[in-house]
Formats: sequence, C-alpha cells, structure tokens
Amino acid sequence: MTEIIHDFGECLRFLLHKKGISAEGLVKQMNQTEVVKTNKPAISRVINGKREATVEEIHIIANILDSPLLLEAFNLYKGYKDSNDETILLAFYEVQDRIHSIDENPKEERPLINYAVLYQFVKSLYKQCLSYDVSSQLKDGFLLKLYHVSGFPVMIQQLRAMYLCFFHSSNLSKSDRAWLAAALLYFINPIDFIPDFIVGGGYTDDAIVTGFIFLKLSKILLSYINKNPDFIPVSTENIEPNI
Repeated sequence: MTEIIHDFGECLRFLLHKKGISAEGLVKQMNQTEVVKTNKPAISRVINGKREATVEEIHIIANILDSPLLLEAFNLYKGYKDSNDETILLAFYEVQDRIHSIDENPKEERPLINYAVLYQFVKSLYKQCLSYDVSSQLKDGFLLKLYHVSGFPVMIQQLRAMYLCFFHSSNLSKSDRAWLAAALLYFINPIDFIPDFIVGGGYTDDAIVTGFIFLKLSKILLSYINKNPDFIPVSTENIEPNI
C-alpha cells in the first residue's frame, strides 16, 4: 500500500510544479482557509508519499490547485485501500495518466475504459505467460516499439525497468516473470484494449496496465534498479531501434 501512497504523492508534486506552488506556499494557502492548520513538515510527508492526507486536507489542496482529478485519484486510492479491488487500482492509474497529460490535448476526449474487462484481459495475458515462454517475442518487438512512442515518460521508464529485470534478474519467481511478460506483451501488441493507432488515446490503456503491474512488482523492480547503478530511466531518444 505504501507504493500507491507514493504514486499519489507524485501526482501532487507534479501538480504543484505545474502551478508553480512550493510546499511553503501550499501550507500558507491551506492555513488561510482556517479549515485546517498544518505545517511544512506535515505537508511535505504527503507530497513525498510518506503520509496519507486527511479528507479535509485533500479537498482543500484540490481546490487550491483547481484539480478535481487530484480528488478523484485520492478517492480511488481510498477505495482500493478499503476493498483491495485491483480494478480500482487500474482506474487510479488512468487518473494518474490524465494528470500527467494536462494541457497536452485539452480538447480531445479520452476513450472510456471498462476497468473490470481490462483487468480480465490482463489477467488472461498473465495466465498465458505462465504457460508459454514469450522471451523471443519480447526481444523481437519491445525496444523497436518503444522507439516509436512519444510522450508517456513515466510509462517508458517503468517498461524499461521491467524489460531489463525480466532478462537480467536471476531472482524472479515464475509468477513474477509472467506478470512482467504480460506488461511487456500488452505494450508490444498494437491491437489491445485501445488500439495504439488512435490519436491522443491509443497508449492510455498501456500506461494504466504498466503502472498497475509495476505497482504489483514494485519491491522487486525497485530492488533491481537499486542494485544496478548503470540502470538509467530513459526517454525514447536514448533507445536505438536495432538494439
């Protein structure tokens, strides 16, 4: 659960940066409401994913940042915490992706997603990867596909870590490898839940699935990254299509 709190904090950091508001500035505006009294250390812990904000704090912060999406992300986080329903977790990552896509295409409508169906789709892919070795498919298609994706920097970094961990980590269980393979294969396949050729929304589902599986395996993936100092989260400019 600490990982999703961290991801919520990352959404808050992103919005503060977009608005040009510092932690000190946020605390000042929150205290001016006289609804809550807070201080920089307390709010910094929320921003850094070390503490869960209260409902009152989040409503005030969302109002200051003029971000209904932040409130939506928080409600989904609370829903997942209460139910452990992984379809809610998928919805959380869709909102996180929308937050990071602010101002990119403000007039474009994003595809509607049935998260229950998407979860079953991903779970089916996971079961397939438990039964079959898909290493050759990943080697043949992953980096070439990654090279042609623009935007989605968080997704790209997460996928890069998954790919390297899948092929180079010796401490993966069969289930771990299957989840990693499912994320990578979902990304490689252009005709998935939302076809990749749809302008503005084709990679929305890929970002959601990637974030969802990265969270499931976050301890393994972060441990791999920390043990391999040569790992550098990269953008598409750093990837050659013939690697």
